[in-house]
Amino acid sequence: MRTFWLAVGFHLCFVSLAQKQVLIAQDSKYQSNSIAITEDSTQISIDGQLTALRIYWKETAFPLKLVVNQIEYGFSGHRDQDLLHPQDFVILDKACSNFSIYSSGRGQLIIESFNADHIDPFTSDKRKKKVNCEQPARIGPDQWRNGLSDPNSGRIEVEVKHCIVHHAASSNAQTDYTAVVRNIYLLHTESNGWDDIGYNYLIAPNGQVYLGRDPLGVADEDNIQGAHFCSKNSGTMGVCLIGNYTEIAPSDTMLLSLKELLTWKLHKENISALASFPHPNANSEDLASIAMHSEGCSTQCPGDSIAFRIAGIKIEVESMIKACQGVGIPHFSASKPVLYPNPTRGSITIRNAERYESMEIIDYLGRTLLKIERPNPMQDLSKISKGLYTIVLLTHGGNKTNLSLIIQ
Repeated sequence: MRTFWLAVGFHLCFVSLAQKQVLIAQDSKYQSNSIAITEDSTQISIDGQLTALRIYWKETAFPLKLVVNQIEYGFSGHRDQDLLHPQDFVILDKACSNFSIYSSGRGQLIIESFNADHIDPFTSDKRKKKVNCEQPARIGPDQWRNGLSDPNSGRIEVEVKHCIVHHAASSNAQTDYTAVVRNIYLLHTESNGWDDIGYNYLIAPNGQVYLGRDPLGVADEDNIQGAHFCSKNSGTMGVCLIGNYTEIAPSDTMLLSLKELLTWKLHKENISALASFPHPNANSEDLASIAMHSEGCSTQCPGDSIAFRIAGIKIEVESMIKACQGVGIPHFSASKPVLYPNPTRGSITIRNAERYESMEIIDYLGRTLLKIERPNPMQDLSKISKGLYTIVLLTHGGNKTNLSLIIQ
């Protein structure tokens, strides 16, 4: 058997060509190693432990399969340009000291290894509230960042008009949510070289809220500019839902914490959950006060399951804001106009439609998309795109009734 010592990423690695093994000394929270792949399979052993990996080819791009803790992960081999939650990055369900790489490709492979260490999970004091107007309880960075390096200075105070919803695109099988936050912090600060974690807040499936970017005493925590919205971060607050919601639905507990956080912030700023403002500057197109990452650039974040629910989230947050303002939520009796089903997938019924002279459908920008004179009880809206709309019903006597409608 032939063996060699070689330098990999400023660390000595033991390579046994017959056994196809590589030994890497993991003596820090983060390090980047360049490995020569000369065989179809390579066994990587870590002198230490790792909790997350980022893996891609240095120059070429061949598909890769990674097997860690008997779990398979597929990679395209490209270095993902999405630095917020790159597809070449994986947070492990549990720490490991070895893994296997399979690929028919040959060349230099970059392996970025992370060791966030395990710390005992935290819980915050969830106080009972009469209304959801108070700031939600949260775990601060001085708690979840324990044992990791402090962030760099350089905070920018912003006036927030847009709350941007993300998902972490992490495994839904993970239950140590503090570990997920710690690994994202290492990805953003060590691999990306950012000052701090990119998000302002993160929310776990159990409803636990984490304060992300550390304000460092510069301004209120919710008015610190993050790094999360397509290089257009001014005027935004980033909220990340831990997990992947491309196919899986978020838990009700998570959604409640999201709505409470958005309600608190928008009520504090006296902003409607249904409002829109130009972004990133006065000459730009409007962006909603509650928006998704995908509305800023080409990305699937925060996943189809969140996109399916975002219009309903806006309506519920608006109702919660009204409750905070003491306005109350209107209730309609059977004798008053009601649209159903709401949300709808294409058609609605208007109760007591004979009372109305006309019906208008208005989008969130205030544009009238459709006006119907003397509307029938049944209306086909299948040609209207998914979203949140205002239905304006005008009676024969000239009175107007505004109703919200979600088209899915």
